[in-house]
Amino acid sequence: MRMRSYFNISGFLKILTISVLLFACGAEKKNETLAYVFTMIPAHDVRATVIQNGNHRYLPGMQVAMIEVGKSADAIKIITNEFHSARAPEASFNGKNIIFSGQKNQGDIWQIWTYNMKKKAFSQITNSETNCTDPTWLPDGKIAYSKLISEKDGLQHHALFRIGPDGCCEERITYQPHEDLNAMVLKDGRLLFSSIQIKPTKGSLKYLAMRPDGTKAELFLLPGSNAHATGKAVETRDRKVLYTEDGKLVSVSFNRPLHTRKVHENQGIYQSVFADNGKLLVSVTYEKNGIFELQLLSDVGEPVYRLTDSGNHIIEVSTIAERPVPRKLPTRVDPKKRSGFIVCLNTDASDIMPAVEGAKTAKVQVFSPEGLIGEVAVEEDGSFNLELQADTPLMFKTYDAEGNLLRGPSSWVWVRPAEHRGCVGCHEDREIAPENNVPKSLKGGPVSLVKNDISKEESHE
Repeated sequence: MRMRSYFNISGFLKILTISVLLFACGAEKKNETLAYVFTMIPAHDVRATVIQNGNHRYLPGMQVAMIEVGKSADAIKIITNEFHSARAPEASFNGKNIIFSGQKNQGDIWQIWTYNMKKKAFSQITNSETNCTDPTWLPDGKIAYSKLISEKDGLQHHALFRIGPDGCCEERITYQPHEDLNAMVLKDGRLLFSSIQIKPTKGSLKYLAMRPDGTKAELFLLPGSNAHATGKAVETRDRKVLYTEDGKLVSVSFNRPLHTRKVHENQGIYQSVFADNGKLLVSVTYEKNGIFELQLLSDVGEPVYRLTDSGNHIIEVSTIAERPVPRKLPTRVDPKKRSGFIVCLNTDASDIMPAVEGAKTAKVQVFSPEGLIGEVAVEEDGSFNLELQADTPLMFKTYDAEGNLLRGPSSWVWVRPAEHRGCVGCHEDREIAPENNVPKSLKGGPVSLVKNDISKEESHE
């Protein structure tokens, strides 16, 4: 294994010592140590294109490693020597623990683990019967991750879960037939994750944002058509969200993520990106089937530090340092309840033209993956107010008075127990504010489409 350090001067890369490199990186404190954690994949076994397509999640022979820039021994340290394969590391907000996905022995289920840097000790967090991957720290100290599950109809996919740092109280938090992966936490406390529908048909990549308890899930940004997500997104201190898409570095404005997508025409093919005190830490290669390396980019995009290994890809890079804890969002989920509520203000408020020109919505049908749940009439103002089974994938279709399908099916949504959700309309502009009117559907109370009339059962508790 070989490692080289570089500093960029007028476009030329020159080999320097780590002490000079530390000064070039703009260390704010004397003798400050910069530490990075990352995944290493044997380059002779895995081509770069496999990584670009996000197909490296459960490969054998991966290792979690770190480097401390500024120490005399400038060398890569493998953390997970005891593991058959390990990847997806992320340091805690205080910089004292590292979380990762690991396969202890060949053939084992992939579990979520933590590594205490001071004690140099591992703790197994999950005890799952199926593979777990892509962990991230939550503001309250819990851990969110993706887990491979099998639905009643045999459909297999990844859903998001969360669990305590002691392995207690695992809870599923996404309920849709999607591949939900690459979760990270925004500064406002919400989870941002990549999501691809796989039933009834395969959809395109999108990023959803939701609260860590699985409530208020909504579309956050849309990548390009047929895109692949290659790593987690990251929020920068100038209110941008960056992510890697088919090897390209892409950004959106946090204030208008659906309308500000910008593909940065950087040289290189990018696997992951992490915000590091005003700079960017990236995994990048400059050849289609080259070897990914770690780079620290200045605020103008120039590399001020590079870490390469001729035998390994360096991917999934992040910083080991104390960083601000995102906002801790409250929860109203009540596990004793079995239903939630959805209010639509006006089904005809939509960016999608109705299939019958000029027609108005008269009724709405609600579906689960198993089929039709029920049908209700909408109010004169186009609104409806429904009580629905919690933690169940839901899809909507709207019809006119003659029974003609106007819009739908919608995207999958769900409600958590006791959650109240609302929408302006059906496939409406997600950046508009609704009119300040009280919908008629709220005056009479919700229409229940819950099995066995759960609402009445709960009212007697």
